Amino acid sequence: MEPIDLMSAPVPGQSLTQPPGNANWENPPQFVDPAIALEYVWETITKPRKAFQISVLLKKGMPAEYIARTLVFTGFSAGKWSADLALLISRPVLYQIVAVGALQKVKNIKIFNDRQDPMAAVFEESDFAPDEEEVEVDEEDDDMEEGEEEEDDEEEDMTEKKGLLD
Repeated sequence: MEPIDLMSAPVPGQSLTQPPGNANWENPPQFVDPAIALEYVWETITKPRKAFQISVLLKKGMPAEYIARTLVFTGFSAGKWSADLALLISRPVLYQIVAVGALQKVKNIKIFNDRQDPMAAVFEESDFAPDEEEVEVDEEDDDMEEGEEEEDDEEEDMTEKKGLLD
């Protein structure tokens, strides 16, 4: 294994000295119509080899959301579509991944990641997690009269996100 030369990295800002158009995303995209881009994705992921690969990932428990995000980002990086079109086709690509899983007879397809709070895993197994005895409960809410309702709950329900593609 060759040693890594830390001094061979590009100088910050060096990419700004190169002529534009060297990267795929700096050129016009191959697809500008969402329908045509989705047709391209469908034709690609329903090929036997790709469908098998997707079914293996889904059977192993990988969320379809992760596969869809990877496909959409890869298409953007390869110059297939723009970043705007990538956002537009994200949800339909997720549905296409689930459809491929269903066609491959995958049972119990995981669509979204179950973990709502990404920091929950950190606190579950760390010394920093508060013990139940240490948690203080604020009892100011008990002072409300019976006829009053909390308006904050309604606002929280409307802003709650269910997944990265919602």
